[in-house]
Amino acid sequence: MATLLDFNQYDPETALLIAHLQLEDTLEMSKGRKGKGRADQTPSDEELAFQLASEEFGFMKQMYQDYCLAKSLNDAIDQDAAILEAHRVMEEAAAADRRAAELLSRGQALPQPTEAQRLLEDRTFKKLTVIRTVATRPHVRLSRPILSNLQGKKSH
Repeated sequence: MATLLDFNQYDPETALLIAHLQLEDTLEMSKGRKGKGRADQTPSDEELAFQLASEEFGFMKQMYQDYCLAKSLNDAIDQDAAILEAHRVMEEAAAADRRAAELLSRGQALPQPTEAQRLLEDRTFKKLTVIRTVATRPHVRLSRPILSNLQGKKSH
């Protein structure tokens, strides 16, 4: 019988499959041995070994399922971080634009552009934001004008 698998030895899906198959095999083997002794008799060493193996493989299976869930959540957070940061910068720039418009409407001098406003004017930021969005959200479709602007061409 195998022992707990090393996280680095197999990818999580393979490890989960191995644990599942080992658990099924152990349960199948132990079925053939049930009912051979009296009900009040203590379990044999063999029966205890099957019971412990079943528990170990059950724990292993649960551990890998938990690992897969945690990895999935972590991947989602990583993917969303770039998009959320881009939205944060856009909101900050919009707030700075509103403040500048208010000052201008009162005849006051415009403040220096904020870092967010400078970032939005930077073509690299725009391209990076779109690239990250497409990379992390393949279902998002870009319109032709956006694609043309990213390639440095005029949209029609």
